[in-house]
Amino acid sequence: MTDLERLIDVSEGEGPSPEFVAALRQRVLAEAAKRPEPKNGAMVIDLNDPRRNKNDPENRTWGTTRLILAAAAVVLVVGVAAVVAVQNSRGSEIIEPTETTVPNEIEPDPTTIEPPETPEPVFQRGATRLDSREVALDTGTYRVDEVGTPFTFAIDAELTDSFALVFNYDGRTTIADPQSAGAADRDIVFTRVSTFVDPRDARSVPGEGNEGWPANDAAGWLDNLDDPYIVSDRQQTTLGGRPAIRFDLRLVDDACDQPADFCVFLSGNHETQPRQIKSGSVYRVWIVDQGDADPVLVSVGVDTTADVGWFATAEQLLQTVAFGEPGLSPGIALAEGTTKLPFLDGIRIETPPAASAVRRQGNDAHGQILLDDWAASTEFVTNPRSLDGTLLAGTDALVGHLGVLDIDVTELDSDTVGGFDARVLEFAGSILEPGFALDAEGSVVWRQSRRSRLWVVEHPDRGLLVISAEAFENADFSFPAAIEQTEALLSTLEFVEPDE
Repeated sequence: MTDLERLIDVSEGEGPSPEFVAALRQRVLAEAAKRPEPKNGAMVIDLNDPRRNKNDPENRTWGTTRLILAAAAVVLVVGVAAVVAVQNSRGSEIIEPTETTVPNEIEPDPTTIEPPETPEPVFQRGATRLDSREVALDTGTYRVDEVGTPFTFAIDAELTDSFALVFNYDGRTTIADPQSAGAADRDIVFTRVSTFVDPRDARSVPGEGNEGWPANDAAGWLDNLDDPYIVSDRQQTTLGGRPAIRFDLRLVDDACDQPADFCVFLSGNHETQPRQIKSGSVYRVWIVDQGDADPVLVSVGVDTTADVGWFATAEQLLQTVAFGEPGLSPGIALAEGTTKLPFLDGIRIETPPAASAVRRQGNDAHGQILLDDWAASTEFVTNPRSLDGTLLAGTDALVGHLGVLDIDVTELDSDTVGGFDARVLEFAGSILEPGFALDAEGSVVWRQSRRSRLWVVEHPDRGLLVISAEAFENADFSFPAAIEQTEALLSTLEFVEPDE
């Protein structure tokens, strides 16, 4: 009887004889002894190996071995089952099968490589610093200091031509699609939060007319956010290496009296550039925790629900964001009364009722006190520089620099500020064009307004302090108001020691 016939008999209830099993085992061991020991205890058979020719003696031998091994496996399994079945049917003693040890885990393939984890972005102190000029963002790594806590982000080849810096001033940074038609149309906005809007009073400026909701309780604020806000997909995450809450946001259809209107507030930043949202638009928002410092609010806005696919493009950029050390908010709340400011190592003023806040930039090289309508301000510039970063050593150097910029300066009667003589200059500028640099790199700048009046003080120990009245819009109305506020401040200004 052949091996194959014996196997057929097994399936019909006749088990193989002990002599057959012993002979088959000897043949298996003999054939296996002819093969070299495989590496790592595993045998690999390449079915596509061109050497695997049925006429090749080595392949024929190995084919025979495989057949014998397969036959042995079938015989052992089927045979044991048949023996057990037959003995049971005869009422004889049951023969227990021999226990086989099976490994608990399969050894991993040593050639398998796990994909590396994406490293957390790292703040790049030396990255290209962006100022307030609008600029297309080419491939590179960029740094922004405008929101007080510096951050960097990267544009790779895939994102080139996908983004532009469209606003970087007054404590807010906006990066948008170059084809964006305006706010909340494919843009990313970074700002600081001194207070969230009161959920019961969505149309009031946070911090002005209402106390708002504490900035250090973002979770509690979201728990209470209701009509006209619709919050969805809220989750804990990280952004830029810091913990954050992320959520999607839109307004109910009748939130505003007019469609596509900015009638509802989200947060305030000491009344400098409060964050408003538009009806009909859809937002994805991150509130980035900074411990004791005011949080950073990052929002991605698209004009309609049909554009939410742009969220994925925005998040490609946001995945590269890395925050530096938490810094002071660029907005400082001002209460009516005596206030110390950090400019030129320390000055003190009496804050007028109309002044609500001062914003800072360039490591206290520049700040401004805003009028209520934000179209005019009193500004402070300490130790200004030419646009190439060269320090302007005195008033004459400053006037000469303005002349290089083709600014026609008129000098008025001198004044006294803080016990020192001050020269007074006036000119009409090209709005938002650079006027002075505020750092040695020339990357942080003071920008011209439509109308400016400058009081220039040459302090013998601390350098140059420029105080200016500025009008950006509606100059015929706002410039006189800016001069009135600035003159009131100058009448109370005194220089103090840094530790006072």
